[in-house]
Amino acid sequence: MGDSIITTAMLDRLLHHSRIFNLKDESYRLKEKQLQKNPEGFVMILLRNFKPAILRKLLPTLTNV
Repeated sequence: MGDSIITTAMLDRLLHHSRIFNLKDESYRLKEKQLQKNPEGFVMILLRNFKPAILRKLLPTLTNV
């Protein structure tokens, strides 16, 4: 019982003046792992994460690779 009280007090001191951000997007590490398993998924990642104007700029460089 004492450990949970001390832990709560320590976290309270650490987080008292901090800002907590709730990130809802997918993890970049998970995206990279999925990409290694399925290289064709790279196109889907591009389509989900970039606006069409940016894609038009990126596509010529990707086809030259």
